[in-house]
Amino acid sequence: MLLAGWSRQLQPWLSRFTVAVALVLAGSVRPAGAFESRLPPAGAEQISYLTEDYPPSNYLENGQLKGVAVDLMKALWKQMGVAEQPIEVINWARGYQRALAAPNTVLFAMTRNAEREHLFQWVGPINHGLYCLYGLASRKLRLASVKDADAHRVGVLREDAGYKFLIEGGVAEARMEKVAHVLQLIQMLDAGHVDLICLPADSMNSFLVQQKGDRKRFATVMVVHRSALYYAFSKETPPKLVRRFQEALDKLEGERKRIVKRYGGTP
Repeated sequence: MLLAGWSRQLQPWLSRFTVAVALVLAGSVRPAGAFESRLPPAGAEQISYLTEDYPPSNYLENGQLKGVAVDLMKALWKQMGVAEQPIEVINWARGYQRALAAPNTVLFAMTRNAEREHLFQWVGPINHGLYCLYGLASRKLRLASVKDADAHRVGVLREDAGYKFLIEGGVAEARMEKVAHVLQLIQMLDAGHVDLICLPADSMNSFLVQQKGDRKRFATVMVVHRSALYYAFSKETPPKLVRRFQEALDKLEGERKRIVKRYGGTP
């Protein structure tokens, strides 16, 4: 009877204690991702900026990095109130793999196409251009379609959109010679190691000017594709930050066109 009396007296207190413990435990259990959501989001200062030496979009001249995409990125930083950030010049194939795998990374300038659409978050366009097949003027090559290039040896850049456009046009991968740099392509064509090379028209012209090459030695055989260049942000970059870049670019439309025209491109 004594124990039964104590039990009746303790029951209300035990009930309140049980509820209190349950509330504490409930407070310590958070939904998946709640901890991450409390972390400060990455800002523009935490982004890794990657580009390649590929005029006129981005290139080194006397040790200074410049070009359409570089100058426009600097304008975006200014519009966003961000100090200028370091930009790493990297081989395109390595930069492409980093942008696929690493968080908070942007690679530029990249052609946006169906195959890449779901792999990145896009800000742009930076500018528009033409991918063309070039040959030696002395050979006077003529093609009726992109597929006709399958009868020739074609030089392309690794992981470049030009390679993808040729595949889509019916050129077998076995007919292509892949290299890492534009200058290598032009040298291979000039030396007769390949019959054709595939490059954006503005890049071909810029490299020949930069290298003091003879433009008359090369002929535009045909236009392969009309394309647009973008900043490609990795999928694990905060979408809100990517939208900030796009919003800043939208406000700089006049400046964007002036930068593109300054480098002889098509806005």
